Amino acid sequence: MNTKNWASKRMSLPNECILVHQFGLVEAQIDNISLMKLRVKTDNILPFSLKNGCKLDVFISGVEFPQAELLWAERGINNMTKLILQFSSSIIN
Repeated sequence: MNTKNWASKRMSLPNECILVHQFGLVEAQIDNISLMKLRVKTDNILPFSLKNGCKLDVFISGVEFPQAELLWAERGINNMTKLILQFSSSIIN
C-alpha cells in the first residue's frame, strides 16, 4: 500500500458520517479513521439497543465502507458520546 495515497484519501474525507443500526441511525462526527477502525463522537441520543458487538453500516459522503462492529462507547461531558468501531475488513483493498 502506498502511504502517500492513503494519507491524501484520509485527509479528503468529510468530517461527518451516519451510522445505521437496525433500530435507526445516528449522525456523528469523525474523530479519527484508520484502515480497520473508526472513532466518532456524537451529541445525539443513542438507542438503548446500541451496545458493544452490534453491527452498523457506515455512510460517509461518496465513500463506501464495509460493515463495522461497535467495540466501545463512552458518554462524556455535555452529553457527548465517543464510539470506536472496527470494520469487518480493511477500507483499502
